[in-house]
Amino acid sequence: MQALEYSFARDSYKAYIKMLTEVKLNEENDEEEPMQERVEFTVQVLKVKDEEKYIVDFTRTRGDLLAFNKIYKDAKEYFGGLVNVTK
Repeated sequence: MQALEYSFARDSYKAYIKMLTEVKLNEENDEEEPMQERVEFTVQVLKVKDEEKYIVDFTRTRGDLLAFNKIYKDAKEYFGGLVNVTK
């Protein structure tokens, strides 16, 4: 994955990201050539009302759904190891 462009909102915890990623239709086929896909999405940190919890919201704004799902899955795996969701 390669970030092509990103920017941050001035008045909220929000980032606008454009990425180039490689996607295989069949992950088990090692001989399949991956396709490069451009994906645009936003990431926003939001406070849960009446609680001391925050969420990280990923929203795809343009691009391939499979490529976005891979980015989301990788981010969820990374952030999942850093936060305690049980409190």
